[in-house]
Amino acid sequence: MDAEYFRQRAARIRAIMVECTDARVARFLDGLAKEFEERGKRNKSRSAPGDRAPVPGLYAQMNTKGARTGVRVYAAQGDALPAAPSGFTWLFIRRQD
Repeated sequence: MDAEYFRQRAARIRAIMVECTDARVARFLDGLAKEFEERGKRNKSRSAPGDRAPVPGLYAQMNTKGARTGVRVYAAQGDALPAAPSGFTWLFIRRQD
């Protein structure tokens, strides 16, 4: 999924929030929209092996064709991402503090 997909979903959630009257649901939708917005920002570029993790969380290894390999790692903010085969990258999946 690309960054534009996540931005569109966040905008749709924010539009739904305007009509929401339940405070608990509004907080949930706000958190969901923030998650989509963050994913949209992080999915613009992938990180190379050895790069510093911009955000603490889960990263998925991507092969040369852009498909996930099934390898996931947790990296704290500023940690170097693990080594990977030539041409492979790391894609931010989800924030975990």
